[in-house]
Amino acid sequence: AAASTSTQPRKIVQDTETPTTLHIYVASAMSAYAAAAYINNRLVFAKSKVAPTKTRTIPELELMAMPLGKLWDSFYERHSQVCSDSQVCIARLSSDKVLKSFVRNIVEKIKAHGAAYRYVSTSNNPA
Repeated sequence: AAASTSTQPRKIVQDTETPTTLHIYVASAMSAYAAAAYINNRLVFAKSKVAPTKTRTIPELELMAMPLGKLWDSFYERHSQVCSDSQVCIARLSSDKVLKSFVRNIVEKIKAHGAAYRYVSTSNNPA
């Protein structure tokens, strides 16, 4: 007989009376980029990836980390905020300038998520 399977939606369950925000922090280095998600100052999940073999700038890697962190937003039904210590990345998200295709594609992907993005200082970024 075949084994039966069932699927359960993955959601972060919490007290519905307490207003909370999912804070997703992103960071990058020349060798990797990462995102870490926190609720009420508690780490709920983290993800990192090795940087591509093609050399990228730190701002490009930081942009690549933003959609990585935003993937977790589907598990959380309340407000989320993506925080970056790259002022260049935050500026590119609101820029009307013509961007090179690689950067433009990532910016469009990030904007499609519709999250709030804000700057945090490097010393306040746990990612």
